[in-house]
Amino acid sequence: MRTLKSLLNFFLISVLLSSCTKEVSVEREDFPLPEDVEIVENIEAGVYTESLVMVEPQGPKTFNPLIMEDVPSSTAVMFLFSGLVNYDPTNQSFTPALAKSWSISADNLTYQFNLRKGVKWSDGKDFTADDVVFTFDLLFDERYPSRLKNDLTIDGKPLGYSKIDDYTVEFTTSKPYAPFINSVGTIFILPKHKLHESYANGSFQKQWTVETSINNPQEIVGTGPYCIREFLPAERIIYKPNPHYWRADTNRRRLPYIDALVHKYVSDNNSELALFATGQTAVAALPARDLPWISKAAEKYDFTIYERGPSASILFFWFNMKPGKNEKGEYYVKPYKLKWFQDKRFRQAILHGVDRKGIIQATMLGHGVPLDSVVSPANKKWYNPNVRKYDYDPGKAKGLLEEMGFKVNSKNFFEDEDGHPLEFDFLVYEGLNNSVTAGIQETLKNLGILVNLTYMDFSTMIDKVTNTFSYECSILGMGSAGSDTGDPSGSKAIYKSNGRLHVWNPEQKTPATKWEAEIDKLFDLQEQEMDTTKRVEIGYKIQEIFSEELPLLFLIIPDIYVGISNGWKNVKLVSMSYPFWNMDELWKENKEKKGKQ
Repeated sequence: MRTLKSLLNFFLISVLLSSCTKEVSVEREDFPLPEDVEIVENIEAGVYTESLVMVEPQGPKTFNPLIMEDVPSSTAVMFLFSGLVNYDPTNQSFTPALAKSWSISADNLTYQFNLRKGVKWSDGKDFTADDVVFTFDLLFDERYPSRLKNDLTIDGKPLGYSKIDDYTVEFTTSKPYAPFINSVGTIFILPKHKLHESYANGSFQKQWTVETSINNPQEIVGTGPYCIREFLPAERIIYKPNPHYWRADTNRRRLPYIDALVHKYVSDNNSELALFATGQTAVAALPARDLPWISKAAEKYDFTIYERGPSASILFFWFNMKPGKNEKGEYYVKPYKLKWFQDKRFRQAILHGVDRKGIIQATMLGHGVPLDSVVSPANKKWYNPNVRKYDYDPGKAKGLLEEMGFKVNSKNFFEDEDGHPLEFDFLVYEGLNNSVTAGIQETLKNLGILVNLTYMDFSTMIDKVTNTFSYECSILGMGSAGSDTGDPSGSKAIYKSNGRLHVWNPEQKTPATKWEAEIDKLFDLQEQEMDTTKRVEIGYKIQEIFSEELPLLFLIIPDIYVGISNGWKNVKLVSMSYPFWNMDELWKENKEKKGKQ
């Protein structure tokens, strides 16, 4: 049962949601469609729809696409901006966006993009090749650190780019680069006319902050389907249609259809589910354990529950294998524990000692499977089903530990050859399903291993993991190997030994182990392989090394369920993507507005 506090929170949130969705209809400005408008033919042409309300756990920290690093900011800006290409998760392919077409030279070193003519920014200014060149000038400027810069440095050389004419841009690479379209084409293009001054004077990173969105939302200019209408941090953001958007349906009605897209921030998962189950929001991810009670409300509140298959996100824990000392002369990890962690037999024993199927049954009512690879099975194109598996096998786990010299003491707990008890501290971020880490702790205790769980806020944990390295073990979940498209190129920071997300021992100057050197070699090889089939084969080999060496100890893949209010058209559910990934195409018939279209 919910506490009184939870019920009061739910009531207050309901009132806020109700108030922020009243009087949201807008008068659409009738600007001419671009000369090269994209006419979307593979959808059901619809009518303008008053509003769509969704819940997000928290709001963005910035609206600047080149400096964002958090998921809430990424979620917010994806409605505001466009790249040269779009990604279609239904068939894992790329489609034209700001570029209406592109070509690749015979030697696979030159890419030419033909831009749509007549496209305008949301403030009515012309979009041209100057904006594309400007965006990459920003990206490669040493004054402005960017998470994307490393991805666009190929064989140690930065990407080449130039303007051919107002509607043609050309990129060059020093070597063939197979994931070029994924890495370059999907980067959000920024408006030169709005940001050039800040680029020149060195203040770019201070542009388009939360304060901008509150006080002057019209200053945040994009080519995406929406603009910011109103932003109230910790409460809500309301988007309005971009009056100059470059997509339209077969009736030449400009997209998007939704007049007001409302994201309400609700950090409490129980409140989020209650709001959806009582018809106050349009869509919600539904944990399997909550399906029984939520499904009872489906008929009354007119929604349908869909099974989307396995999650595209992967959940894993790992051990800190960073050698050496910090600035204070303190070991990052005690030497005797570092010796344990660096031995793959230890990591294999730990995973054999975790009852992952039991955790799935306890936390998800059996709706999930153990994860065995760095790639989710949802990523059908890249997932290798034949990697090494680690079934729950306490006997095998004990055998591996005894092989390393561990012995069981009189209290039935393991200790190493020098008498050190086999125990480690496990950092867990608040918000993670505690039942998962509790299951790890319990099953390893039954094996004779002590796990000390320490909970902290996410930002503090990330600081320890990526900056101070003062921890022994931690846990994270992320999109399929870190990439929204599933292509391993989007996950270079995880795979490569010099990557900052190579969490068990990040930013190595040279590979610390032979197997990490082999992954580096294979990763570079797949990036240069233009034959997709051969690329995938190399990707399979990388996954096999990960599953053998276990730098990441893979946990579970839940089956994903989503609830959607009935009546929404053009919904295309794909397990690899956000439920409403094609937000600009969604509509819902509204009889009162039908005659106004």
